[in-house]
Amino acid sequence: MVFDFALVIDFEASCYGPGERPPEGWKVLVQNLDYENFLYHFMTFELSFASNNWSEITEFPAVLVNLSTEEIISEFHEFVRPKESPELSDFCKKLTHLEKKDLSKEKTLEEVMIDFELWTKDVQKEHDLYFYTPKAAKENIKSSKRIACICTWTDWDISSQLLSETKRKKIEIPEMLKSWVDLRAVSRVYLQSVNKKMEHIPVLRRLFRVLKMEWEGKHHSGIDDARNTARLAVKMAANLKVTRTLGVLGRIAGDPFRF
Repeated sequence: MVFDFALVIDFEASCYGPGERPPEGWKVLVQNLDYENFLYHFMTFELSFASNNWSEITEFPAVLVNLSTEEIISEFHEFVRPKESPELSDFCKKLTHLEKKDLSKEKTLEEVMIDFELWTKDVQKEHDLYFYTPKAAKENIKSSKRIACICTWTDWDISSQLLSETKRKKIEIPEMLKSWVDLRAVSRVYLQSVNKKMEHIPVLRRLFRVLKMEWEGKHHSGIDDARNTARLAVKMAANLKVTRTLGVLGRIAGDPFRF
């Protein structure tokens, strides 16, 4: 096990369903599924919006878990006020459990990102850890500090949603969020010998079955999704290595934290 902690991020973002007209600029891959079918597939993150979409993050959860003790030791959780399209679609409100939530009173993504960075600094100090970046790994390779990785389920949260939105809004991404472990990619280690009878089951559900886990809470509640994914990271701790760094291709010589 190369990492001591995992920080799991699982954004929720604005979206549109069948029959709902998105604002100019949106490009949706899936528009002809009924709600239940859409939910069944989308909860596995196997269906998503095109990478040039104009969706906005509406919920920003992050869960820090100790991979040795399996304990969630800290959480960051804020809702986010969308600025480009402030009015969420009915489909989105239902999907992400925001029917009774007034996001107009919440902070913008830029403000939430500042809060998130302050929280990560407090966490690093309190638990004597650092978050993986290629530079930090090189500088701390011989130190006694413990190391944490960012984890997501697929690359969508950061490379698609966060990168696209922060670029449009001219918000700087913290260096620690430019490298992460895609748990879906790592899941191949656990699913390579799965019975062919399970091949029709979406990957996330299949993995939960293989690892004998039950989903807790609501699908598409960002904080519930992040907590469940943190439990998943614990089960996969022995195989966690960074799968993606923005601007970096392939291996980095002497870096033991990457595939």
